[in-house]
Formats: sequence, structure tokens, C-alpha cells
Amino acid sequence: MQDFIPAARPYAKATFQASLDAGVHNDLANELLLLKEAFKEQAIVDLVKDPSLSREATAAKLANLFITEISQITKNLISTLGENDRLELLPSISEIFDILLREHNQSKMVEVSLSYLTPEIERVLSQKITDKYGDCEITFNQSEELMGGFLLKIGDEVLDLSIKGRIQKLVNQLNI
Repeated sequence: MQDFIPAARPYAKATFQASLDAGVHNDLANELLLLKEAFKEQAIVDLVKDPSLSREATAAKLANLFITEISQITKNLISTLGENDRLELLPSISEIFDILLREHNQSKMVEVSLSYLTPEIERVLSQKITDKYGDCEITFNQSEELMGGFLLKIGDEVLDLSIKGRIQKLVNQLNI
């Protein structure tokens, strides 16, 4: 699969700035996510790749499919991408936009891996994490390799409170 991130970055930054100026950055993130999800459908991919349509006609058709769900900023983005034959960048633009929005909101990505996961554990850990770190986007994963305890990743920091991690630490200390 081709890496569209470098080509998508200027479009995402310009769209993000326009959304900030209009005060609709959270709404626009949802619109771009909708378009990103739409690109998982083969019919949308086929529409974008259809050589019988002009680039502008393809962009107009794509915008009309979502006419009630997207704002003028998103319509302008689709039109610009169509003029430049870059409609395939929409999913990557959505990803970059999401990163820019999290940075703007100073939101952290937190990944929690546990050996055993229940809704109650998820609720309690979510509350404790948000109390300590503020606004966070938390994802939970169940990993039986941990044996017990949990592993917490916040950005590039890792807090290993798993039994496996403690055993590995003990083995490392004994092998001095």
C-alpha cells in the first residue's frame, strides 16, 4: 500500500487551520472520519479511480453522496483534491487531522493492556487515568501474555505493572 501521509499533510494542515478559524474543528474531525470510513467501501474506491469521469466530476459525485453530512469546508477540501487529482488522500488527511486535533486539545493517547478485562475494570482504570492525566483517549487490550497486572503506555512512556514485567525485572537483577 502506498504511503500518502507526506502528500496529505499540507491539505490536512490547511483544512485544520480553516476549521480552527471557523470554530468547527471537532465537527470537521467527525466529517473526515466519515469519509475515511467510506473509503473502506469498494464502491467509493471504484468511484475515485473511475477513468471515465473527470477529476472534478468525481469530486462532485463524492461530495453529493455526503451532501447532508458534510460542511462547506469539507466540500471545499473534496473539490480541491478533485482539481489536483488527489481524492485518494482523504483517509490520510483524516488521520493527520485527528493527530492535529489531539495536539490542539492537548489530549493524550493511552493504551492499557491487561491480562483480564471486564467493564468494571475498564471503568475504574479510565477514571483513575483521567484523574491523573486529564483528557485522554484510552484504548484497552486484553493480553494473556501478561499473566496478571497491566501495562500502561502514555505516549512514549511505559508503566509495566504486570507479573510478566516484574518477573523479567527480577531475572535481570539476578543476572548481574
